[in-house]
Amino acid sequence: MSIYSQKVIIFAIEMKTTFLKYFFEFNYLPVVSNEWKRMK
Repeated sequence: MSIYSQKVIIFAIEMKTTFLKYFFEFNYLPVVSNEWKRMK
């Protein structure tokens, strides 16, 4: 594997984890907090 393709893969993984982090923060956390309030 070339250095260029390794950099592209690392960049894609970083973008994916950033996207997933924001995705879960905006969509998943409200659901979890609502479930948590309901359980209490």
